[in-house]
Parts: sequence; structure tokens; C-alpha cells
Amino acid sequence: MTREQIDSLEVNGRNPVLMANLVPGTRGGTLASLSFNFSQGPSNINGARIPESLITYDGAPAVRTRSNGTSLGAADVDSTQEIQILTTNYAPEFGRSSGGQIRIVSKAGSQKFHGALYEYARNTIFNANPWLRNANPATSRITAPIHYNQFGYNIGGPFYIPDKFNTDKSRIFWYWGQEWVRYVFTDTNTMTVPTLKMRTGDFSELLDPNNTFYGKTVQIIDPKTGLPFPGNIIPAPGAVTSRPGSSVPTSGRHADRSSRDLPAWSAPATALPLRTGLPGRSVASTARSPWDLLHNRTAVAQ
Repeated sequence: MTREQIDSLEVNGRNPVLMANLVPGTRGGTLASLSFNFSQGPSNINGARIPESLITYDGAPAVRTRSNGTSLGAADVDSTQEIQILTTNYAPEFGRSSGGQIRIVSKAGSQKFHGALYEYARNTIFNANPWLRNANPATSRITAPIHYNQFGYNIGGPFYIPDKFNTDKSRIFWYWGQEWVRYVFTDTNTMTVPTLKMRTGDFSELLDPNNTFYGKTVQIIDPKTGLPFPGNIIPAPGAVTSRPGSSVPTSGRHADRSSRDLPAWSAPATALPLRTGLPGRSVASTARSPWDLLHNRTAVAQ
């Protein structure tokens, strides 16, 4: 793939190694998925396993053999001159791998100084709320926060000393490029948690054969008597019950332990689950600091 082809294609995350997916014989991965970090590129090249393929930067091997073939670095698109994808029957000079090879060649300087400064930004204020969030009353009016900034620079030119060395600027050139990514996003996770009634020991909702937890009737058994709790309600801590055929009272210690474990579960965030229309769903969101996903890409100087 030439520089002109690289310029004309859009890559989500601007990671050039993923462009190898465009070659026949490659499988796995998609250019639509966001990937700016270390990557293996295609999952398979002509059926070979991932560790059997090779990624090189300017001829230097750049794969982690103990990490299933993941690349050691991630080149930025602006500093990439050419991408070579070797799938089969390549010359012995390349060697080393029994699968395919992805060879990334970086840019070189020229007789004139050239440089660029750029930034690609995504922000909450630019985004519309997707259909799934609009379908949920808890998030229908809230756009998922996202702050994505991918910025960098590159500069290159001749290496010379006026009237002393390389005066015609035709022998030695240099190139330098760097890129950073700052990504702040929100993960939305839907999980099943005990309802407010269950948190008080009332599991009567499980008697409904269409309940959202099991989809069938489930009775809570008293481990001390071996019989179901009446109404599927566990006695409160300290409540007195009796074994069948015995006048010896017992206490609800099992309920006491359950009440201690419940704080580990988050309370339901919505009155209705996202799909089934019954209680018991919770939506949890977490955000990362920009510095948690700060990546620095440095091109090879020539």
C-alpha cells in the first residue's frame, strides 16, 4: 500500500497495521473498530496462527513472542510511507516467520523541510444519543460522555552544515514524528442485581414463572428445616422459627449473613430492566482519567 492509498483511506484510531485487513487472505479485525494501541493486525494470514506472522518497522522485528504476536509499538499514519503485506511465497530474504508478514516503512526526510501539526477530536457535544440509550429511560436524555483527542506532529528535512557538510542537501536526511492519544470514555454495563424486596429477604418475585432472574418458579429453601420459606420470604435476622415436629426454636442466622453480604451488590438503578419489563437491572458507569490511556508514538528517525 502506497502513501497515496494510505491518505485516501480512513482508519478508526489511525493505526496503519490494521490496513493489512484489506489484502485477500487475511481474516479478523475491522477498520471500523477503534484501535490506536498495540495490535496484531489481522488475526490470521492465509490460515496461519497469529504467532506465526511477523510485524516489522523498517525491517526490525516488532512482535512480542510471549503476547501472542502483539506488536511492540504502534506507528502513526502520518509517519508511514508504505505498508507491505506478504502473504505467501515471499523471498527468502524476509524469512523468520511461517505465516504472513506486515512490513511498515516509515517516511524519510527530503531536500526541503516539511512538517505538520494535527489533531483529531471527538467530543460529547458532537454526538447524538444512540437508539439503545434512548430506549432506556435512565439514559434517554443523557449522551454517553466521550472525549477523544489524537494529536501529534512530524517534521523532516536535510541534515547539513552550511558551507561545511552536505551543502547540496542530497545525501543525509532526517525525519521525526510523535503522536499522543487521550481517551476519556464511559463504560455502560447492565447486570442483574437483587431487587429492593429481595434486599429485605422477600423473594416472592421468584414465584412468578416468568421472573427475569430464572424464567421459572424458584422457591427458597430453609437450610435448617429443608422446607420452603412461606411466601418465599426469609425471616428477618433474629426471628424465631421452629423445626417441623419440634418445639425447639431456631433463629434466622442465615438471613443475618445475607444481610451482611447485600451491601456488596449495588441497588437497582431503574425500576424496570432494559428488556424484560421486570425489576432487577442496574446500569453502572465508570470513567477513566485521560492519563490512564496516554500513548506516545515515536517514528523511527532516518
